[in-house]
Amino acid sequence: MTASKETGSFAPAPLNDLLFTTREDWSPSDVDRLSFRYSLEREDDVSASILLRSIGSASQRQSSRNHTHSFSTNYTRTLTPRDVNSFSFSFGSFFNRTQPVTSVPQLTFPSIQQVYGLLQEIEADLRYYFTEADVDKKGINRSW
Repeated sequence: MTASKETGSFAPAPLNDLLFTTREDWSPSDVDRLSFRYSLEREDDVSASILLRSIGSASQRQSSRNHTHSFSTNYTRTLTPRDVNSFSFSFGSFFNRTQPVTSVPQLTFPSIQQVYGLLQEIEADLRYYFTEADVDKKGINRSW
């Protein structure tokens, strides 16, 4: 291998990030309105695990996987010109996994500081939300 190939290469850091959002609004009548929204993110990457240097070595990397889904819907009915009822529902899920790419010590020069990599981290979250409100000329009468 020539010297130019050795000094001109970096550790690979792939990134795949799919983002998607869609929204649909529908009015089946003059007094009823429905709206729907769905969002998705699927992100997988390899990046620096410590930020002591702008360019790290191959051992100073971590692998991340973040997946998010969310869905929301809203139904609104106009009861009178001064009274509106609204019901909303939303759902969201989140998954995150972070793990070191290698298990070798991470060396930082010139101090020869050893950082023994990241531990594997997994986080997941699932949430549901419901709201209902009756709004009249004085404001919100009830909500839960």
